[in-house]
Amino acid sequence: MLRNVQIYHDDDNTFDAITIDLQRDQIIIGAKNSIIRLSIHDFHLLEKFKWESTTNDLNTCRNQIQSLNECENYIRVLALRSRDQLLLTCGTNSYRPICTWRSPNSLSTIIPNENFISGDGKSPYNSQFPSTYDLIDTGELYSATSNEPAFGANDPLIQRSFTTEGKQLRTQQHDSNWLKNPYFVRILNIGSYVYTFFREVALEHLSCGPIVYSRVARVCKYDDGTMKYSDTFRSFSKLRLSCSKNITNDITSFDYNEVQSIFFDPSSNLIYGAFNLPKSGLSGSAICIYEVKELEVAFTSSYLSQKSNESYWLPSSSKQESEKCEPNQSSNIPSPSGPVLRSDVLQSSFDVLTLENIRIGHLLVDHFNGITIIFVITFDGLELRKYTLINNQLCLIEQIQLKPPDILDNQWKINKAEFISEKKLIVMTTTKSVIKIPVTRCARLNTSNLCIAAMDPYCIWDNNQQQCIIYTNSSSTYSFSHRSLSCPILNTTIDGGWTSWSSSFTCEQVTGEKCQCRTRTCTQPIPQFGGRLCHGSNVEIEKCEVHGGWSPWSEWSMCPKTCGKSFRSRTRTCTNPEPKNNGRICVGSEREEESCPEIICTNESLRLSAWSDWDTCSKSCGGGIQKRRRTCLINANNCSECLEETRLCQESPCPIQQATLWSDWTSTTNPMNDGSIAEKRTLFICTINSLSNKQLPEIKSDTVKYRVCDTHAINDCQETDSLDNIHFDNWSSWSVWSECYPSCGVSGSIETRRRTCLGKRCLGSDIEKRECLSCQPSLNSNW
Repeated sequence: MLRNVQIYHDDDNTFDAITIDLQRDQIIIGAKNSIIRLSIHDFHLLEKFKWESTTNDLNTCRNQIQSLNECENYIRVLALRSRDQLLLTCGTNSYRPICTWRSPNSLSTIIPNENFISGDGKSPYNSQFPSTYDLIDTGELYSATSNEPAFGANDPLIQRSFTTEGKQLRTQQHDSNWLKNPYFVRILNIGSYVYTFFREVALEHLSCGPIVYSRVARVCKYDDGTMKYSDTFRSFSKLRLSCSKNITNDITSFDYNEVQSIFFDPSSNLIYGAFNLPKSGLSGSAICIYEVKELEVAFTSSYLSQKSNESYWLPSSSKQESEKCEPNQSSNIPSPSGPVLRSDVLQSSFDVLTLENIRIGHLLVDHFNGITIIFVITFDGLELRKYTLINNQLCLIEQIQLKPPDILDNQWKINKAEFISEKKLIVMTTTKSVIKIPVTRCARLNTSNLCIAAMDPYCIWDNNQQQCIIYTNSSSTYSFSHRSLSCPILNTTIDGGWTSWSSSFTCEQVTGEKCQCRTRTCTQPIPQFGGRLCHGSNVEIEKCEVHGGWSPWSEWSMCPKTCGKSFRSRTRTCTNPEPKNNGRICVGSEREEESCPEIICTNESLRLSAWSDWDTCSKSCGGGIQKRRRTCLINANNCSECLEETRLCQESPCPIQQATLWSDWTSTTNPMNDGSIAEKRTLFICTINSLSNKQLPEIKSDTVKYRVCDTHAINDCQETDSLDNIHFDNWSSWSVWSECYPSCGVSGSIETRRRTCLGKRCLGSDIEKRECLSCQPSLNSNW
């Protein structure tokens, strides 16, 4: 990227609306789901406020809109109200636009009395639809956008909101005579009128197929509507805006019909317009300049009308009512009962300035020491071009590449561009970032010849400092006068200069390894007329993936000199090279073994037995020991070898069960719904694991028991491990009560009755007992 350029970027964001707040030395930017404040001076982040759609609005949008990317809150309107310095903010809000008034010092502070306001007619419904707005000094918002609900017809409109009377006015709804598929470009507040610049399908053009014309529409600021309860402008009218270049001896003209950008210079009362040829044809653009006084005269012309849909549009022969646009004089504004298209065509007040093989996206203008400087941002967003206007001729002074090399062309777009005249800065919002570029870039012209030949009106060569500096009138040591400015001298030798390095991006070598790369170009300046090329590389590669590689095998280890079978080994390491930057590790074994030549043992070497198996570990956990042994088979008294080996075993910590406890029975859901009662209880087991002399208690409740009880006999219960698929069969009827046992009249005698389970499993008991109730009280005999 260029020298002196400052960039703010944020992941997964789309930057759009721009408001310049010189009073607080800040730039306010609208983005996807957020508003940010950046310092004009050093471009650091002052505040980032997240403003996202509610869950309800998001869900509604996702159920109705195919493009889920539009179910976000894109901030499309940002404007400061001059009377109280409140900030108007409007967003698409997932196809349900809303607005709020906020403090420019604290974006999270919403003005309580305003709260949330409908954004219909103020903000577009989606992020792609073109719109424009102007919050004028009276506090009224003029907006040109489209109400495009998820269901229903597209409704383009020009609207006035926030009037002191509270009456909101708009263009006639669904009337193609007023607006026909418009593409809105700019709204200008000039004098007593508000002008909207746009392009649309021309109804007055009767040839085969639709054709697009550029327009300017006008409404009076004091318009109060057609009737007391109507919301339609009564002062609305429009006319064609023409930008044509005469060719072949002025016999024919080349029409640039599609207005793309408008810039108003209030100091000179000039309107600069950028126009493109249709995309389907040749690539070319033109800049036309209009005087405001000629614009006002054109709006006094008669209206165009047609007798039928097939007839030509002709100026109206009826007498036109005079229009007075003054405060409290709305009754003098004629009602739009008929046509709204004026017969005059506004032509460029000066020679048309044409640019071949490019399409203009944005147009900005500055005046510096009597020189007009025009900045053109190409439609594809790749270049910023700086021109001077000398004797009605455009002189190209500088070309600046805007797109970083690591971003694809189809992922790059300049959404908005603003010129800060007081600071000589251009601020742009893109799909990826916010960019601030100073227009006084004199340091790039590092020799006297370059500084003078460039003819940059901002720059002049200082003989004392021996450098190209920003032009001022405070010194007399300058060797060059701006009064003799012309187009750049193209035969001066210009040595090439590097741009600054781009941001790092992922690149791939021919062999497939991924690296981090950054690039620069020899374009600051471009070497011309025999100038030296830039010295050095235009690409810097670093942090490449390094896949691991094996070192050579080591030498084989020595074979032991003991008798019997033995092995030797060799090793290698993954260090040739060592894997770096996410490179692959080595595949394969780092150790190899092979048998050594077997040494046959002699009788003398057979005096030791083989090792026994290891003993059982002395502990099952917590660390024990185990042993193995061998014996000396010959000359045991003089055996000096180790006859016993010991090793640690079962070193894992021992779980110590401390206690178990059943919880009380508690009721639970009965899946049978047969009137029985279902209950459950849980077994809690507390254990302590002994690890490194620390006791760590652990409580588990893995075991759950259930029981089902008879409602009529609460103690008749059956326990089970699960209530799933449990089923109880029915009982037979109870038998009659038996005779008392052992005898009626004997204390404690009982009687019983029984029943039989009619299936395999029944809930409750098959026998029921009670104290004898059927005995009659005994009679005392009185013999």
